[in-house]
Amino acid sequence: MHNSCRGMPYYVISTFSSREACRRIAREAVNRKLAACASMLDNVTSVYWWKQRVEEAREILVIFKVSDEKLMDLNSFLEKEHEYDTPEIVSLKMDKINRKYLEWINSSLQENAE
Repeated sequence: MHNSCRGMPYYVISTFSSREACRRIAREAVNRKLAACASMLDNVTSVYWWKQRVEEAREILVIFKVSDEKLMDLNSFLEKEHEYDTPEIVSLKMDKINRKYLEWINSSLQENAE
């Protein structure tokens, strides 16, 4: 188990209104090597304040796995491409991760990786 803070990857969490929008952004982020993986969770119910009212909506939650070197690039991409006016883009640093998974994330995001 690797637990050094320096060089640790992140989870980046966001939500989308539809599976199609989520899939498009997720695939583009992975294709551009901004994220090693994007896991999509269907049928998330969100309850939130919006324009002075409590709203409820079905959304798709996506969890990106990203290296610390690519974090800012992924966040910028999401801010630019996201369909929402105020997108949820939350980054959580992984504090413990098995070595093989850490190596896979980092190698997946190398420019010459297949």
